[in-house]
Amino acid sequence: MNPTRGGWVILLTLVFAMLLAVVHLPAGAPVWLGWLRPSWLVLVVFYWVMALPHRFGMITAWITGLLVDVLYADPLGVNGFCLAALTYVTWSENHPRELRP
Repeated sequence: MNPTRGGWVILLTLVFAMLLAVVHLPAGAPVWLGWLRPSWLVLVVFYWVMALPHRFGMITAWITGLLVDVLYADPLGVNGFCLAALTYVTWSENHPRELRP
């Protein structure tokens, strides 16, 4: 990601998605409302892979997943693998002709 060619926009959306992922609901909110919260990081990664597949690839998704692992205190590689798999599936569905021999 080159910051001089629009990489800041991708980086800012990833940081904002990570912030939304760790923000808790207000104390007065009903408990069931927590089940309706989307996985913001997955949505952002999916969007950037669909919009700019040449700029946001599997390595970027893997590194983002490692940062999320640190943020959530999960074992390293769990979210990285999930985001890289999401990136691969999204890219392969977006470009099916390029994968055939």
